[in-house]
Amino acid sequence: MLSEGGLWTIQDWSEDDKLLLVKKYVRYSFPSFRLSAIRIIYSSLSSVNESTIYVLNLETKALTQINPKEGTLAEGIISFFVPCADHDLAGQISYGGGCFAKGTNSQGVFFTSDEGSEFQHLRYYDLAHKAFLPHKEGGVPASLTDDIPWDVDTFTMSDQGDRIAFITNEDGISKLYALDFEVSNEGAALHVKRRDEVKIPMGQAYNLRFHPDGKQIGVSLNTPQVHILR
Repeated sequence: MLSEGGLWTIQDWSEDDKLLLVKKYVRYSFPSFRLSAIRIIYSSLSSVNESTIYVLNLETKALTQINPKEGTLAEGIISFFVPCADHDLAGQISYGGGCFAKGTNSQGVFFTSDEGSEFQHLRYYDLAHKAFLPHKEGGVPASLTDDIPWDVDTFTMSDQGDRIAFITNEDGISKLYALDFEVSNEGAALHVKRRDEVKIPMGQAYNLRFHPDGKQIGVSLNTPQVHILR
């Protein structure tokens, strides 16, 4: 299917089974010094703080990077003379989970990333127009959770493709939200209809799943119980 070096993970299949959403963890080579030998030895590792996401066309084998950035440290070697623990890796982006949008009007992907922020935010990227939606001025990537200053840990989409449930980690406590949206007929605009917090018991939540009707959400808590939320 694809022969590429590095650490890759599969995120999602498109509805027509022609595309695959994949994530690659960036590999760096960092210098370690041996003063007695007056030489630099490079060691390679996969960064947990930077990754890139791609769409793989299963028919043509074409690999297209989503939200490509010029001048970032997406590939290759980082070299510097004095290694420092707080060295600023300019432009690095960490991506979380992702999935293809559903429905005939949707030509994009939802994912989380920390671009332009210290938090993982939920975003929508239109593949046809190569732009974040909804549009935002100032060159900052748009986010559907700009007003929530916490990480989006995980999210899931309904089978109907018009609702997303996501969990945030707010100072160690999980909060659950439901977001209703629609994509325009041209695919160039995304409108958020409403976003509500769904009350759940205090604790940590995970394993989000929509009922096939798109109106109920199953979620596992840090107890042996499974709650069905309406």
